[in-house]
Amino acid sequence: MPNFLLTFPLSCPIFIGKRYIGKRCLFLDFIMNKNSFEQNVNKLSKTFTPLMHIFHHVAGEVSKVGEFSLAQYRVLMLIYHDGPISISDLKMRLNIAQSSASEMVDRLVQQKFLHKEKAEKDRRITMLRITAKTGLLLKKRMSSMQDVYRKILKPLTPAEQKELVQASQLILHHLKKSSSVNTEKISRA
Repeated sequence: MPNFLLTFPLSCPIFIGKRYIGKRCLFLDFIMNKNSFEQNVNKLSKTFTPLMHIFHHVAGEVSKVGEFSLAQYRVLMLIYHDGPISISDLKMRLNIAQSSASEMVDRLVQQKFLHKEKAEKDRRITMLRITAKTGLLLKKRMSSMQDVYRKILKPLTPAEQKELVQASQLILHHLKKSSSVNTEKISRA
C-alpha cells in the first residue's frame, strides 16, 4: 500500500469560532465532489442536446424573418451592435476561418448590406460598416423577432416568464465564462 494513503488525513476537526462541532472526512469530500461533478456532466449532457434542438428551431423561426441567412444575420448584428469591425476581428469573434469571413463579407458588400472603408488610425486596415438600408432592415427584423419571443413567453405565467429569462441570462453568463470562443468585445482600430 502506498505511503501517501497511510498519511492522508481522513478527517479533520471542524470549529465554528472556538466551538468544536465535529469531524469531517476530507477524503469523502473529495470523492463526493468528484462524483457530483460527474453527475453534473451527465445531467448537462442529457439537457444540452434537447436544448440545442429547441434553440435551433427558434433560430430557424427567426431566420425566416427577413432577407438574410442566419450566418449573414450574425455578421450584420455583430457590426450593428459593436460598430465598424475589421475582417480579422470578425473572424475571431465568430470563430470562423479567414477565408469564410472574407467570402461572407464579399457577398454582403456585393448585396449592398455592408460597406468597406479604411480605418482612420491605420489605413492598411479595412473596416466593415453596415449601410443605412441594412440598419433599417435589421430594425424591422428585430421587431419581427420580438413576435417569435412573444410566442415563446405567451403560454407561460409571469413567474415562469421571469424564470425563463433569468435562466437564459444565467446560461449565457456561464457559457461565456467557460467558452473557448472569444466573446469579448473587440477593440476597434
